[in-house]
Amino acid sequence: MATAKKTAKKTAAKKTTKKTTSKKISAAKVQIGISGVDLTTVADFEKTEVDYDSTQFDFPVVTTRPLVVVNDKKIPIYGKTAIVRTDTNTVLAEVGGHYELSEHRDVLSNFEGIISEDNKLANFDRTISMTHGGARMYASYTFSDLAFKIARGDEMHPRLTITNTYDRSHRFHIGFEFYRLMCANGMITPVVVSFSEIHTKNNLDENRIVQITNDVRQALINTPENAAAFIALTKMECGDPIKETERLYDGGAKFQFPKKYVPNALETYESQSGRKIWHLYNAFNSVINRGFTDEGMNKANRGRMLDLNLYGKFNEVYLNAA
Repeated sequence: MATAKKTAKKTAAKKTTKKTTSKKISAAKVQIGISGVDLTTVADFEKTEVDYDSTQFDFPVVTTRPLVVVNDKKIPIYGKTAIVRTDTNTVLAEVGGHYELSEHRDVLSNFEGIISEDNKLANFDRTISMTHGGARMYASYTFSDLAFKIARGDEMHPRLTITNTYDRSHRFHIGFEFYRLMCANGMITPVVVSFSEIHTKNNLDENRIVQITNDVRQALINTPENAAAFIALTKMECGDPIKETERLYDGGAKFQFPKKYVPNALETYESQSGRKIWHLYNAFNSVINRGFTDEGMNKANRGRMLDLNLYGKFNEVYLNAA
């Protein structure tokens, strides 16, 4: 992966001296007819062994109509669209007719333009990774200027993640989380506010992306309020941890943490030196981030949803009720 630094004065990413990673994809030959061109003029794009730069995201793509050969005649497949990367002549995906294409470069350009309108958000570190020949893009932004300290050796850094794919493997996604690196055990703990949409004309267009980006931008601006909420938990005494745990399961929004893992959380709580509500939160959070042994609970998406539910439940019980 390559990391770029962007400021309000410098809109272009810095060049990295790190050697780029070369990856390959392979699949069967596909014939494509270029939209708007007579069907007798057909470009044959092949999914073969193609080298590509796993850090490049601004490559050109076109949408075309796939063709099927019947009795030596090339017949268009209606209701289907092929997404072709023209610099490598690679078919990245075949999608339905309602698919709405959002190019990687447009997504990031629009996002960074809106975020940088606020001077407090103009400085960030960006990391981009491409997979599957460029069909899938993952971008991450960290805002160190907005980091805040919860306790000694425990800091939280606002981080935004963007996922955009051409092959429908993932929804378009923008997520806001707190990246937390605890020096005691290196645990990374996200608390996520996320927005996802499928790539269809009714759900994902430029206006929708702008709306989502503005929502996330506002969440970033509200970082001091989130910091205050976390810090408040560090000042609340935790009496009987069993009774406090029962409060999390009583009333209000459903507490999604599996009850059979509560003993693990309580054991983790007892191993900590502090006896605040924050330490109880840490105990549940630690079990989630270590992963569960079954139920697919150790998967990233499930873990993030549990983290979000955990944070929301602690806010409901201890902060909103205060």
